[in-house]
Amino acid sequence: MGITNCKCKAEPDNSVPVEFLGHSKIEATLAPAENLKKFSDVIPEHREDIGISTKAVWDTKPKFTYVNESEEITEWKEIKLEDGLYIGEYLEDKPHGRGIQFLKDGSLIEAHWDNGLIIGRGRLIFSNGDCYNGDFFNGKLDGKGILESVNGTKYEGDWVNSKQHGMGRELWVDGSEFVGEFIEGLKCGKGTFWWKDGNVYQGEFYKNSIHGIGIYEWSDGRKYEGQFVDNKMHGKGKFYWPNGRYYEGDFANDLKHGYGKLVWPDGKMYEGGWMKGKRHGIGSMSVSTTTAKRGEWRNGQRFRWLDV
Repeated sequence: MGITNCKCKAEPDNSVPVEFLGHSKIEATLAPAENLKKFSDVIPEHREDIGISTKAVWDTKPKFTYVNESEEITEWKEIKLEDGLYIGEYLEDKPHGRGIQFLKDGSLIEAHWDNGLIIGRGRLIFSNGDCYNGDFFNGKLDGKGILESVNGTKYEGDWVNSKQHGMGRELWVDGSEFVGEFIEGLKCGKGTFWWKDGNVYQGEFYKNSIHGIGIYEWSDGRKYEGQFVDNKMHGKGKFYWPNGRYYEGDFANDLKHGYGKLVWPDGKMYEGGWMKGKRHGIGSMSVSTTTAKRGEWRNGQRFRWLDV
């Protein structure tokens, strides 16, 4: 019942890795503003400095609004950086205030700078077309933010050190959704995953896998409560069927394995050994009106009765 098969299937993890953003200055050149030139013309005039996908996404986005947008940018400078070109407000030949950075890989950043580093709210359009809109700190994605990927996946929530970290929400084009905890870009901790087919898992995750204690419910009425390891029912758990039948005991790799009991709606019960989903070893059968009868099972079939 792994997250990658039909029993307990999750969509492939579509979280988008976010690379470190460097901002070391190696050369500054003065580019005084002309009276008839507006800062809003900077990006259109430098379209050759951004990638095709970046350009296509930027054209569809609303204008980026700076915090102090009411104050028009009337003087700016071009500053060459190790990873691209910065154009915007400055302080002593360093990016400082509102500005734009054209990265060498074709990505585009519109943000606030403080002494050479991005701090505050900004927008980053990656060269592949992915778009981040949210908080930055010391040049990294940090705080609250939204990442929209070109394939339609969307993450909104907490960021630390350019990775999803804290509480967040992921949405997929097909309607699948995850809400829960992230650690360093991976689903880790408590969360809930809703699949497009109606299945739901609520519980613990570890490194993008269902792992720990949780409850998995199928859209057809089946339910499992218990331990998971690497996307599979593994350990102690209880499995319910819609008709009232249930199994309680050991699981291994999504199968009844070890010791457990299977109870039918009419009161009949088998309790004993299991192997790879089948009754195997010593066990006992009973119905509500009779005494339990011990026997031996092999590969799902009763081999002999022991109480004769």
